[in-house]
Amino acid sequence: MCHCVLPSPDAVSARTVICYATNWPQYRPGQGKFRMSDVDPSKCTIMVFAFAKVVGNTLDNYEENDVGPNGQYMQFTNLKRQHPQVKTLLGVGGWNHGGDPFSAMAATARGRAEFIRSTIDYLRRYKFDGLDLDWEYPKANDKQNLVSLLQELRQAFDAERAQGRPPLLLLMAVAAGLQNAVPAYDVPALNRYVK
Repeated sequence: MCHCVLPSPDAVSARTVICYATNWPQYRPGQGKFRMSDVDPSKCTIMVFAFAKVVGNTLDNYEENDVGPNGQYMQFTNLKRQHPQVKTLLGVGGWNHGGDPFSAMAATARGRAEFIRSTIDYLRRYKFDGLDLDWEYPKANDKQNLVSLLQELRQAFDAERAQGRPPLLLLMAVAAGLQNAVPAYDVPALNRYVK
């Protein structure tokens, strides 16, 4: 995976350091086990909680303890108390997620609209500063649907900002290999919508 599409300079500081924190180290034995509250965000400008998943046309958590009053999401977003300069994003997808849930959701304007509405609600409910879309390996026929999804997400995020809400960032991780990236991504179009 590669963050080949980065936020615009006006969205974040000139030196952007994106860090991923995964929700599975809580299951490691012994010294390797840690929870989100153990993460040190001091070297990061953007931290991404990896990962949530697409279920139907909505976001959903992977682990039961991701949500709740002392869940992994809250532990993660609470890291901003000591490091208020850090932006916390929710990553959706990833290599293990597969592309089919994204493909089904993005195939129709109705599916995208439902995903966007529910995503904004989800991000606000759990106090995230934005979304990191990790749609790994879209198929060639998903190429335009991915552009439409990002365009519509950007429009919805901007409309919220115009109403005085804190701005939501939109980032995207893409496949690094040219054999996967070239047929799947319209990079110039995608770059217009992430920041």
